[in-house]
Formats: sequence, C-alpha cells, structure tokens
Amino acid sequence: MSKYKALFTEQSREHLSELSQCFVRLETAADPAPVIDEIFRHAHSIKGMAGSMHYEPIVALAHRMEDVMGAVRSGKMALAPDLIDLLLKTVDSLAAQVEQVVADKDITTHEELVEALRESLSEEPATAATKTPAKKRGKAAAGGRRILVTLAPDCKAAAVRLFLVHRKLSEMGKVLESTPTPEAMRRGQVSELEAEMVFDGTQSEAVVREALLSLPEVHSVTFDGPHAEPERKVRRGKKAAAEAPPEPT
Repeated sequence: MSKYKALFTEQSREHLSELSQCFVRLETAADPAPVIDEIFRHAHSIKGMAGSMHYEPIVALAHRMEDVMGAVRSGKMALAPDLIDLLLKTVDSLAAQVEQVVADKDITTHEELVEALRESLSEEPATAATKTPAKKRGKAAAGGRRILVTLAPDCKAAAVRLFLVHRKLSEMGKVLESTPTPEAMRRGQVSELEAEMVFDGTQSEAVVREALLSLPEVHSVTFDGPHAEPERKVRRGKKAAAEAPPEPT
C-alpha cells in the first residue's frame, strides 16, 4: 500500500468513526446545530481526500451527503428520522468503500444510494401550505389522556424531537392518536413546534410530564381535560426561583 493510500484509509476511518458518533449524539443533543456542522465537515473532508486519490465512487457518495447536510444546516431541509436512516446507510456504505480501497478491490458505486440522497434534496419541505392539518381538540379516545407537547422556539429538528416524544410515550404505554402522525415525523413533514397525542398508560401525569420534559428541546407538556393535573415544569437553579409564580396569600 502506498504512503498516500495508507494515509487516506487511516484518516477516512477516523472521519467515519467520528461520523457514527455524531449521529449518536444528535439524538440527545440539546442544540443539534454544532453536531450538524460537524457531520457536514466530516463528509466534506472525506470527499476532498477521495478526490485527491481519484476514488470517484467515494467522491460521489460523500459529495451527495455533503449536499444534504448543507441543506439541513441552512434550514432548507428538515432533519427527519427517515433522512437520518438514509445518512447512516451512507456512512456504512462509505466505510465499505474505504475497506475496498484497502483490499485493492473495485469500489462499489452505490448509485441507488446516491440517487436517494439526490431525491431527498428535491423533496418539498413542510410549509404553511403543506403542513399537517391540525386536528380539532375534542374528547380523548376512551382510556386515553390528551397531551399537548410544545418544543423550544428555536428548535431546528422538530421532526426528530417529536418522534422521540412519540417513542417515549410508546415505551411508557400506548399512543392512541397523534397529530402529526409518526409517519409524518419520520418523513420530516412537520411544520409546527408542537404535537398533540392521546396517551393510554398507568403512570401519573407528573411522571409522564417529567419523562417528556427530560427529552431535548421539549419546552412544555400540557394535559388537556377536566381532570388534568396542574402543570409543574421541572426547573433548576436561581432562574427557576425567579420564574416561579408567587405563592397565594
């Protein structure tokens, strides 16, 4: 193996390892923007190194991943669970390509994956014209409690955050209704920073609220209905004391 080839494979493996860690951190990061920037930089670096070695199949795949992450960080694309799955598949394919270089094998082009990334760039993001119609609030399904979850005003990954809320509730019990639907969340077809779900579970409202407020960028959790317990958002530190409502006299 030539000196430059060895350097390429060593550095590419490092970038790919960091990429995998980025996607793990992305799920729990309070602010996803720095992680998104990091993913973009790693893809850009792999593309540049592969270009200098004329490994065109790697260039094509890394370049398309870079394009997608550029659109995400500029706000032109929603970072949705389905897109994350596609990007993780891209990381795995790039890793396989690098190992083909090490083994002196022909590099697989992964044309279908390159095309899938290209198509994701052309998908229309959720806007006021395409957003999921809000469901009229009414009586919750039998045995369920209606919950309104609102994200932080500056949340940049609403689809991912709301999907995590849906997943958490599904782990604690059963989600009978959801607006937007989990399918819309996975596709990034989410235009608002809130979701309404009907939850059927044995936990108290306080326990459910605390579990949801522990998720990244969840701002408030409200139970709707005549028997809803008063909201008690968990706050910490001096700021909490300053923001707490005065006690009745």
